[in-house]
Amino acid sequence: MASSDTWRTTTAMATAYLRGARRRLRDSAGESRLMAVTITLFLVTYLAGGFFLFSRGLFYLEHLPLLGGILIERVLYLIFFFFFLMLVFSNAVISYLSLFRSRETQWLLGLPIPMRSLLLWKVTETLVISSWGLLFMSAPIFAAYGSLGGASWWFYPKALGTLVLFVGIPACVGTWILLLLVRYYDRSWKWLLLAGAAFLLIWYGLSADPLAAPDEDAQVDVASGLNQVLRHTEISVHPLLPSSWLSEATLFWSRGGEARAWFFALLVASYTLMGLWLTTVVASRVYYPAWNASVRRAAQGRRRSQDRRADLRRVFAGSRLGVWRALTWKDALSFRRDAGQYGQFMVVFGLLFLYAFNLRHLGYDYEDPFWKSVISYLNLTVCSLALSTLTTRFVYPQFSLEGRRLWLLGVAPLGLQRVLWQKIVVSTLLVGVAMVSLMLLSGQQLDLGQGQTLMFVTAIAIMSVGLSALAVSLGTLFPNLKESNPAKVVSGTGGTLCLILSFVYIVGSVGSLLHPAVLETAGRGLWSGQTYGEAVVVALAGVLLLTLVLVGPTVFFAYRRVKNLAILAKM
Repeated sequence: MASSDTWRTTTAMATAYLRGARRRLRDSAGESRLMAVTITLFLVTYLAGGFFLFSRGLFYLEHLPLLGGILIERVLYLIFFFFFLMLVFSNAVISYLSLFRSRETQWLLGLPIPMRSLLLWKVTETLVISSWGLLFMSAPIFAAYGSLGGASWWFYPKALGTLVLFVGIPACVGTWILLLLVRYYDRSWKWLLLAGAAFLLIWYGLSADPLAAPDEDAQVDVASGLNQVLRHTEISVHPLLPSSWLSEATLFWSRGGEARAWFFALLVASYTLMGLWLTTVVASRVYYPAWNASVRRAAQGRRRSQDRRADLRRVFAGSRLGVWRALTWKDALSFRRDAGQYGQFMVVFGLLFLYAFNLRHLGYDYEDPFWKSVISYLNLTVCSLALSTLTTRFVYPQFSLEGRRLWLLGVAPLGLQRVLWQKIVVSTLLVGVAMVSLMLLSGQQLDLGQGQTLMFVTAIAIMSVGLSALAVSLGTLFPNLKESNPAKVVSGTGGTLCLILSFVYIVGSVGSLLHPAVLETAGRGLWSGQTYGEAVVVALAGVLLLTLVLVGPTVFFAYRRVKNLAILAKM
């Protein structure tokens, strides 16, 4: 009887959510059909381009002598392994926002709803939000792999069905980790974690040495070289990892091993169903005590910081920039109180700087101008894409997170125009300083010259301004003032458009910056006798012009909207 009540309540909440999502999608498509068509074309282009790139890459690996089959299998294992880790982390973060910081959840807790139904629905909602992008990104991979092996059309629905079942496992694991951390968290853990992280960084810095160039004898031994490469990926093929079960099922289905493939597919299904059952029956008993502990800690934290905020408020009030500082301090407090936001922010930047420190371990011959140029531009592309991810994920939702309190800023003497410029300037400074530091560090690791390093630093600074302004402006033009979850704000139509325009901006900027490299390697410039310094100036001017052409109109329309207070109609 209890299980039937749980199922009926969960179904009712899911039905209400689907109806609301369908209505929001219909309203968004009706407001701007051009944007809907643009997003659709981009998605179709991604599917076609992704299939082409994955097909060419797998075709190249397949035709490597003696190594093709082994490398293709290991690449598949690695892809699903990293997908598993990303899903665990993203589900934990989004579950925290949905279970402990959502106003909807606070309202639902006051209703006569079984705790099992509430937790089951929130886990399902989080799974959909965090996993739909993975399913979409995986479609070209499965298509390319199936076409390479000549698999029948039955391969695609079976592989896709297994992937759909697979995403339930990291959703359950992320939820369990979150509930246990929130329930038993203690403030002393923070200092222990920081001390442990500092110890690991110091140990890594002292023990890590640049890779020595391989000698000629080692290069002849193909088997030892292959073992050296694959040794660092052995964790991805561990038989206890769910990602390895998904990889095994995909491999056997593509090769006709139906019995083994069904074994691993049913293994994934059984663990997913068992995980959902344990989450519904066992973890639901931990949720309400964890929610109470979270509310109690939040209240204690507000009391501890009350005197500190009062002192800072007095300092800000005596400054000519008091309004800007007050707004900035308000945004900083909101960001600090949202563990999901600053937790992801710290993890992303930690991974980026870890990547920069490891650039010296690539093992290429840096004395070769060709490889040096290729690696430097690939590094610029990686940093630019990371910058786009940061601005879309953290900067775009900032205006929407003002919520229903936005009317206070609209009728106040400071005006929404000042709020718009404040968010653009602050986000540009924060993101720009971090990305410039990352570019300087990577330039030092790659041993680039001062001229090339200065070009990349200037370019990333201009792109920080452009991408930050683009994210804030689009967040103002497509606000979601009724949603307090930043992940849900980003997953809307405006967030998708921001990601698309950011990608177009990055492609154009990196393409413009390739001009000095083309001049240096091929000797072809825009005019005869063009020097390298002139080529750098032309490339940076191209990035600046693209910023004005693409970002300028967006900022202009956003400014007009907040000036006319048209955004308040969204409330």
